[in-house]
Amino acid sequence: MQDPAEVLGKSYVEILRYRDDQSVDYDLRVEVRGPLPLQLKATVQRLTEELGTELVVLGVRRYDLPRLPAVVIREAIANALAHRSYELNRTPVRIEIRPSSVRILSPGGLPEPVTVDNIREASAPRNLNMIKALRFFGLAEDAGRGIDVMEDTMLEEMLDPPKFEDHGHEVVVTLPVRSAVAPAERAWIRELERRGSLEGPDRLVLVHAARGETLTNSKAREILQKDRAGARAVLQRLRDAGFLEQQGERGGATYHLSGSLEPPAGLRLGPAELADLVENLAAEGPISNSEVREATGLDRWKTRDILGSLVNEGRLEQIGQRRGTRYRLPNQ
Repeated sequence: MQDPAEVLGKSYVEILRYRDDQSVDYDLRVEVRGPLPLQLKATVQRLTEELGTELVVLGVRRYDLPRLPAVVIREAIANALAHRSYELNRTPVRIEIRPSSVRILSPGGLPEPVTVDNIREASAPRNLNMIKALRFFGLAEDAGRGIDVMEDTMLEEMLDPPKFEDHGHEVVVTLPVRSAVAPAERAWIRELERRGSLEGPDRLVLVHAARGETLTNSKAREILQKDRAGARAVLQRLRDAGFLEQQGERGGATYHLSGSLEPPAGLRLGPAELADLVENLAAEGPISNSEVREATGLDRWKTRDILGSLVNEGRLEQIGQRRGTRYRLPNQ
């Protein structure tokens, strides 16, 4: 079969791998060529192999958790290939693999009327025939569902949401690899799903409960970014399903993890694991004490101790003072 790049210019995928989040020089470069379906399959396979999995053993069960769900990788790359501007024939679809994220850069801006703000609701295919071809081979979702699948799957896996940017000459999709939820906690949630179905927001609430937090409507609103009614609905659904136990009534109600669901030994994060988690949070940008508390459920003083230790070890550096204090990776 003829290589499309021989006719359409750089109509291939370029994969670049970097050793850390700050490097400007890559240590691996791969070109994926051939017909569009082949490019998509080969690129997904290559990224899945590069990212690997997190191995967690809980009791007698072993969980190999993908660092990024394959369906999210597939949809992000399918969108880049199908919606790229082929008029910009000197620029390939570029994928940058770093420890904290995968970035997919697609030539050309978003087609009108799609914007970053309405990208989930709006749909305007730039290359309709290419999209039809990918759907024919079962390599892409139905019209307008690709973004939904990416966002919903990341939420279900308790990973940070994808980020979309339109720079005019290119669209950038960033898929965070790191998360405030540890792999052991993700595996434990899968154990709980053997007892009953869980919706996306339920999982994150249960993680915080497993960390020993006392949940209130106010705390649930912080975790879920929902209003009072939405937070109450989640807490009551988990209570009615037997995952949470309620104490008190109305405004004074608190919720705790059901006694029959105590996490197995070794799930709770130790000091070293908590320090790694906080350092991973800082990889996304400067963080504050309150942001670490919100992500981990730790109190102010424990958070201060961990941040101070990371600064003393040279793993983080402190910037600002008092309420403006932030912590970042050295040379970030």
